[in-house]
Order: sequence, then C-alpha cells, then structure tokens
Amino acid sequence: SIMAHKHEHDPEWAVIAVTASSEAQALQFRVELLRRQKAGHIHPETVILAIADPAPGYVGSGASTLNGIYVIAENVSALHKRTYIDVPLIQSMKILLLHLGGPTQRVPCGNVVGKALSFLPHEDEEGELIAPIDILLDNMKKIAKHAPKGLVVATTEAILRLDDDVDYLSSSSFESQGVSVVAVPVSLETGMNHGVCKIDFLNNNELKNILYKADEKTLRDNRAQLPSGEVYVYTSIIHFSSKVIERLLYLPVTPPLDTCTYLGVDNGATPLTFSLYRDILLCMVKDIDYQTYIGRSEEEDKDKSDDVAARDVRAARVLLWKNLRDFPIRAVVWPGSYTYLQTALDYVKFITSYDSRSSSSSSSSSSSLSSSDSSSSSGDVNTSTTAASGIQYHSFVPSLGLAQLSRDSHARHYHHQQEADLLEREKREIDDHVALSDEPASVLYPLASPTQTRKNPPFSVGSQCCIINSLIYGQLSIKSRSVIENCHFRQGCVIGSDSLVSGVDADHQIVVNDSTCFLQVRDGDRPDDKYYIIYGIRDDLDAPLEHATLLGRPLQTWLLELDIVGQQDDIWDGPVHTLRHARIFSRFLLPNSGVAFSGDDKQTASWKASKKLSISGISSLKGSLPAEFSWRRSLSFETDMSIVHASLCDKRDVCLLEIFSRCARNAPIQQALEWMDDIAERVATAIEQEPEGTVPYIGRVLSAISDLLAAYSGNKGGLRSGPARNPAFQEAFQLLYQGRYVDGLQAMRVQRDKWLATVESIARAARHYEGACQAVTRRMVETVQVTMTSSSSKREQGVWVEVEAPARIDLAGGWTDTPPITYEHGGCVTNMAIQIDGKCPIKAKCRKISQPIIILHVAEGGQPVVCSTKEE
Repeated sequence: SIMAHKHEHDPEWAVIAVTASSEAQALQFRVELLRRQKAGHIHPETVILAIADPAPGYVGSGASTLNGIYVIAENVSALHKRTYIDVPLIQSMKILLLHLGGPTQRVPCGNVVGKALSFLPHEDEEGELIAPIDILLDNMKKIAKHAPKGLVVATTEAILRLDDDVDYLSSSSFESQGVSVVAVPVSLETGMNHGVCKIDFLNNNELKNILYKADEKTLRDNRAQLPSGEVYVYTSIIHFSSKVIERLLYLPVTPPLDTCTYLGVDNGATPLTFSLYRDILLCMVKDIDYQTYIGRSEEEDKDKSDDVAARDVRAARVLLWKNLRDFPIRAVVWPGSYTYLQTALDYVKFITSYDSRSSSSSSSSSSSLSSSDSSSSSGDVNTSTTAASGIQYHSFVPSLGLAQLSRDSHARHYHHQQEADLLEREKREIDDHVALSDEPASVLYPLASPTQTRKNPPFSVGSQCCIINSLIYGQLSIKSRSVIENCHFRQGCVIGSDSLVSGVDADHQIVVNDSTCFLQVRDGDRPDDKYYIIYGIRDDLDAPLEHATLLGRPLQTWLLELDIVGQQDDIWDGPVHTLRHARIFSRFLLPNSGVAFSGDDKQTASWKASKKLSISGISSLKGSLPAEFSWRRSLSFETDMSIVHASLCDKRDVCLLEIFSRCARNAPIQQALEWMDDIAERVATAIEQEPEGTVPYIGRVLSAISDLLAAYSGNKGGLRSGPARNPAFQEAFQLLYQGRYVDGLQAMRVQRDKWLATVESIARAARHYEGACQAVTRRMVETVQVTMTSSSSKREQGVWVEVEAPARIDLAGGWTDTPPITYEHGGCVTNMAIQIDGKCPIKAKCRKISQPIIILHVAEGGQPVVCSTKEE
C-alpha cells in the first residue's frame, strides 16, 4: 500500500524536481510535492524543486530534461554555498526529475490539474486519496533501492506499477557507466500502440532499439517478441549514470542546445523543441546508425515551415550523437502492470475498474485502453431496496447511508455491506431532502432534530460506478460505468451510463445523458467565472473539422444548429480547426447538449449572450490550476466534516481520529473548530429542548473537540493527558454540570479561543475539553434514576449472606473501556483473576436487620457508618 513512512534512514533522493509548462503550474506542483513531504511520503531532507519550461508552449521532453538538470545543478550548487556548478557534487547524488505533462497530456481533456494529480479511487493508510503521482513516487522508491547514483527521469504518461522485491534485481542491473531504461512486459496488442524495447538478453540486456508503434511483423522480424507472445514496453523511466550527467550538464551551454534552457531564452533565442525519446535515447541504441538518426529529422520535421528550426534540430542531433553515442544503454526488465490513458473513455474505464490491490500484485499485467470499443448499454441498476454495487471514496452521499464509513484497506463496495445495515436502510422513510446552505463554514448536513430518524432520499446506482471526493445531497441516480469526481450537488443528480462528471458545483438538480463528459473549470482570477465543458466520451478532440464530432454528431452540424456559422473565423483559437480549439463553451450550458439543470428555461439565450472560450483556452486560464486544487481540498475537508456531523448527530460508531488528523494536515484550526462548535450547539439545543428524548450524547461531542485539538497540537504540545482544572474553565464546567449545555459550550468556546496561539496551549485546551466531557458524564451518573427489583427469595432477618471474589490483575488496556477513550478507540481490556495463598481475598457479607437503616462496617475493628436517610 501507499502510505507515509517513518524516515529513520537517509533520503532515497537528494533532490526531487518536477517540470511544468509555466511558472504558475510549477508553483502549484511544488506545493503538491511539499504537501506529500509534510505527510511523510517524501523524506524531510529531500530538496523539492519545480522548474518551469524555458518558454511558454510545447518545448518537448528532451528540452525540458536538459533545462531541468541544469537548473537542478544550479540550485544544488547554490544550496551548498558554491558560486559555480559543482559537477562532482551533482554526480555524488541520486536525483529524480519528474515530467508531469503539459496541457496536451491532460486526460480527460479539460482536466486542468492533469492526470498525474487527479484523484484515484484509492485511499492510503491515513485515509487520503492518492493520485498517479503517488504511485509514481512509490515506484521511484523501488528504483532508488537498486539504482546507483545519478539522474532518474520519469513521466506520468502511463500509470505504471512495479512489482516489489524482484529477486533478480540489484544495483548491477543498472548500467553504471551509461544509461538504463526500465521496461515492463505487456501484451503484443498493447506494445503495438507504444514503444517496444528490442533487448539483447545475451549481451547484458543491451537495448538495441525502441520500436515505436511497430506492427506485429516488424516486432517479430526484430526479435522483440518473447516466446510467450509478450513484448517489453518502454516505460519512460530512464536512469542516467554519473558519467552521463557530466555530459548532460555540458550540452545546455553548447549551441544549438543552449536554446533549450532558460539561459538561451534570456539571451534572446527561440527555444529548440526536441524529444527525450526520439532525440536523446535513439542516438545511443546500436541498431540505428548515424545517417538514419540524422536523417530522421528531415522526415519528422517536414511539417515545420521554419527551415531554421529544422536546421537547428539536425545540428542538435549531430551534437547529441557526438556526445552520447559511445555510452552503453541497457534495459532493466521489471515485472509490473502498465496502463496508458489517452482519451476520456480510457479514463472512465480505468477509474470504474480500478483495483487498489493491484499495486502490490506480483503478477504482470498491461492495459492499453481503446476508445473504439463498442457502445455500452445502460445496464441494470440497483434501487434503494437492494444493495448498491458502486463504489465511493472519500465522499458523503446521505442517500447511501453511513455503513461504508468504517473504512477497510481496500474498496468500499456497497454489496459488501452487512445485511443489518441494508435492512436498516430499507426501513427508512423516503422523503424529499431539504435545500442546503452554500456557506463554506456552515454545516452542509443540517440537523433539524437529532431525536428524529434521518430521512434519506431515494437512490439508484448502477454497476461499476465510482464517486470520488464529492458531496451529493438529494436524489442520486447514476447508471453503470460512470464517474462523479470532485462535485458538490445540493439537489441531487441523474447521470447516464458511461459518463464523466467532474468539478461541478450545482445548486439545482443536474441531468447528464449517456456517454457524456461534463466538466466545470474555475477561473481563479475571476471567482464568478466557471466555464462548462461538454463533449462526448468518444469524441476525438483533435480530429480535423471535416471529421470532428461533438457528442457523437458532426461538429459542423452543431455549428449550423448553434447559428454561429457566419462567425467561423471568430470561433477558432488559431489555424487549427478542431473541437479542442472551437470557442463554443461558456459559463452557461451548451444548448441541446443533453446536460441540464432543473428549472433552467433560459439556457439557449444565456449561452448565446455569453463570452465563449475553447477547451484549450479554458484549460489555460491563468488562475484555473490553483483554483481547482483549492476546490478539491475544500470538498475533501467538507466531506470529512460532514461525516463527523452525521456520525455524532446520528450516534454512529465511526472512529473520527483519522478525519481529525487529516484536518490538522490540510485545514486551519479555526475552520475545523467552527464546524465542531456548530455541531455541539445543535446537539446541546436539542437536548435542552427535549431532555427526555433519544438525543446524541453531548459528552462525545466534547470529547471529539478534545481529539480535534489534540490532532492540531500533534506531538509537539506535550503529553495528551494532564490536569484540567484551570480557573478560566471552571465556570464552563459548572454550567455543563448543571445541564445548561448551550451556555456551557459558549463559555468553553470563549476560553478556548484564547488558547490557540501555540501547540502547547492547544494541547492544554484539549485536556480541558476532556474535563468538560467528564463533567457531563458526572452529571449523568449522579442524576440517573434506576428502579431495581430482586428475583431472589426473601431472606430472614439475621441470616448472613457472604460473597467472595478473586483479585484482579490488569494485564493490558486498563481504562480504555471508559469514556472518553472508548468513543474513538473502542475498548479492549485484558484481566486475570487470581487467588492469594489459595484463597479469594475479596469478601463482603450482609444481613437484614429490623431497623430501616444501613450500617456499613468497612473494616474489622473500625467504627461503623450508619445511614438513616437518603441524603446520608
């Protein structure tokens, strides 16, 4: 599993750097890596860098790599107080350079964060959703275990899972004097769509060639196909040895390759575009000679109108050949699984069939999803009277109940819910759900009355559905093989089959047809501007106009129906006329698209009057990336707090400590406390209004606030237990003990807010909330009234009844079965009963006397205690 580690060893990587297509993207990528470092997924001593490409637009993976290694060398040298690039210092390190992909690699199209940072239906051991970059970082730990010092370059073009503990792999598996390329076995069908490694297994796994999109005959003639029928695919994970690093650092300062770095751009040069695979790796494989390598540029660059650019590419290849040709290159054969996502359909298929357990599988597998698969029917669905067969991850959907909240280490399949939970849901009365507030700090699951049974709206869930990081209130209807991610629906949704709905924030019920991609993108610079992108899941966004489709129909037909044919020159971003570059999307829904909000009868008029952008333009909005990350984190936090709310108010046996730990990592303390204060006030009000009713226990709410504060203090605020008798809190304790819960909570809040300046004072405040819980518990114990009757026969006066018992030894878990510990941890106590000198040492005896009094003899020879009144 992918989880945080305790770092008791040296860092796997001295530096982890990530490239980005812009400065804004680089800043956000660095933030995401730093968040993972804070959570323990990256060693705290590892230097995190984010490197923007030298110029806007596409520069290619080769140029991005050379610019990246040069910037890394500059930064590391400066950190070690060098005034020059210290090549031996760089050679002494293990450095990881990640290419997360630019706008053209975003799948599904319109997803501004890219597939590398999109949530997967997989939670780590701390309940955090993971992304492909987390799988990649996990793979890189396995690489670092064996790879010698040098530079590893990796991309997220494919989602790759390398097997653990492969017996034959060691540091000698990598080429210490040259370059190593990691290859995994895949099916022949998958290999023919990607780059296949031709490997000389008799010559130390020498890499002879990389055959890109070769047909079966070519692969067979080149002996690239194994006897099993599989082939080894190029994974875009490359290790450059320390010797090669020295040469790579020389290239960026040598014309014409100096133009591929920021140095060349700052000198007024036009950046050179070239490829890591075609231009750097292929100059080293021995099946390609000089003429073939140099001549490739004439064919590959024939579409370039700029003869100077084509000449520079050829000159760059001459330089690369001269400097890199003599280095050995080998393949590191590593079993694992390989999945390549190119289209929205690929993405939906991958998410709805995702198996988190495959990351630790020892068997190799591959998948190259194709968008040409036959259409799928809507499929059977399950209604609210049967178990649903979908999956939800880190989402809050009241209509589905809370049975899935007890998270196991794998998927939360509804059909695995216990029968009792299903029967309980069936008994609930189906009713309309109330409209909910949109205020960020408000409770999104309002507590009308904690004494009433929750009334859940109806739901209908098809097979192989997936709901990720979303809040869905009201009616839920989702057909088979569809995905809802990062959405907030306040009045429910009706989603067709084979569809993707992403990032949508809706106050009204939303309806989405089958086979539709519906995305909402935020413009961070203009918070009110949220653009809707709608296209068919099988549409080719880069097909030329004459072949382009929108929602399965010709794009040209759409343009006629939308009455914008006369504006043809105005609807394109540039000379390329494809769906990706058509300016037809706005802050209003595309008319007649099969996507609609209930009650919206002005859809067409609003769309026509609005500003329109293309998918390419929307994806490139300056503030869209930070706005999208902020939106997803906000949803994640609100999901957690909604689960806390429902758990406390519905008296669910759900441990909240994991949620509080996530809050402490991801949200300001005041934001979390506002939610908890709101929950506590609602519960307290309900108790005071209906003291005899079946209401949530205020003691657990106080204990939960104590646990939340403790999570924020972490292990830096002192011990969890300690005194809780500070005079500042005594008035609040007294009010709670008197049953004046609303006033008591307010008094607690006033004092607590004065104690949030340091982790030490936060820890002390946590102890006092635990003390408040104990005050409430004491009130309940002292005021409880129980009528007891004896079933034993009447005893005569003067007849002694004696009881004896063994002594108890508490072996483990003492007091864990008492509040407040038991609220979140449960309780487990192990005792042993023993005799002393062969006898039970604890004894008591009593007899009935004629007077209506109780006489207690506590010890032999002591004065008896006489109780003649109830007060005594």
